[in-house]
Amino acid sequence: TIGVTSSDLTEGTVAPASLTFTAANWNTPQTVTVTGVDDAIADGNIAYTIVTAPAASTDVTYGGVDAADVAVTNTDNDVVGITVTPIAGLTTSEAGSAVTFTVELTSQPTADVTIGVTSSDLTEGTVAPASVTFTAANWNTPQTVTVTGVDDASVDGPIAYTILTAAAVSADAGYGGVDAADVAVTNTDNDAAGYTVNPTAGLTTTEAGGTATFTVVLNTQPSANVTIGLSSSDLTEGTVSPASLTFTAADWSAAQTVTVTGVDDAVADGPIGYAIVTAPAASADGNYNGLDASDVAATTTDDDVAGITVSPTAGLTTTEAGGTATFTVVLTSQPTADVTIGLSSADLTEGTVAPASLTFTAAGWNTPQTVTVTGVDDAVADGPIAYTIATAAAVSADASYSGR
Repeated sequence: TIGVTSSDLTEGTVAPASLTFTAANWNTPQTVTVTGVDDAIADGNIAYTIVTAPAASTDVTYGGVDAADVAVTNTDNDVVGITVTPIAGLTTSEAGSAVTFTVELTSQPTADVTIGVTSSDLTEGTVAPASVTFTAANWNTPQTVTVTGVDDASVDGPIAYTILTAAAVSADAGYGGVDAADVAVTNTDNDAAGYTVNPTAGLTTTEAGGTATFTVVLNTQPSANVTIGLSSSDLTEGTVSPASLTFTAADWSAAQTVTVTGVDDAVADGPIGYAIVTAPAASADGNYNGLDASDVAATTTDDDVAGITVSPTAGLTTTEAGGTATFTVVLTSQPTADVTIGLSSADLTEGTVAPASLTFTAAGWNTPQTVTVTGVDDAVADGPIAYTIATAAAVSADASYSGR
């Protein structure tokens, strides 16, 4: 009986475990089968031996005779490698969305294998964890790496960046220095050039110099200064300050205040609407150059009232000896057209009036005009007689004064 064993059961096994020869079959060859054993290590072709033990027999001629051992080589079917899946087509977003990829080894290492991962552009995407480590126990379990998009305030469109896999660090000579494939990622943009103007309507100024304000701010960070001109559509109703706003890459998100001030006029024109006009922006940033913010609607309230002031309206005394008295007439607001007021005496036997009419223009409306009343003599002892100087309804193309 001859026992047969493998010198390395991790590389090959042998069957049967022994051979027995008898006086009847001694010259019939017996077959021994050697079977390779699979491992997960990329260890190359490994030599081992099928060991034949010294024969055991009561035949003293054979007892202890040791047959030749058999040299065998087990060929390897493992390859050192690092599999990254996928290596392209990943998309993150500035809204913070994340994507993942996996890393695993293609064969079992003989020592821990650590692979660092970093982002090529931290302004577009971050990666976690910072490294993955594979052991002899977990080498074939895929490890997940998460890539998260980073938000910026620039209108930069989709930006490509890379998750870099560093060369592996390991005491396993097969894996030490092996560099896995990097991963291509794109971060999509969530920014659009624009302005926020608040409010864009409802501003009220007054002719007494009352002010109102609104603010302007950019929606995204510009790559160059952005200047916006401001003007009033009607300088007779309101002015604006400052005349322009400039935003930089540093202060683009700080709202700037614009002040609108009402302008006084002498016309009873009621509340007048006008606009603060924002000019198209001037900038070396193509996203903002020529971009026009919303105009702002404003209204200036009026402090003028159409009216005619006569002073005094009573107490005048004339005499039959030709004594005179005077009164004045003036408008309370500037007319948009000439205003003519007719004058007449209610009793020409007692008094006359001159002139027969007064005309006020847009230039002289606030200069009082004098009217002279002259007593008329009669031969009747009739005592003091009251009479009236009648002012006719005004004639004017200015609707505020016509008929007043």
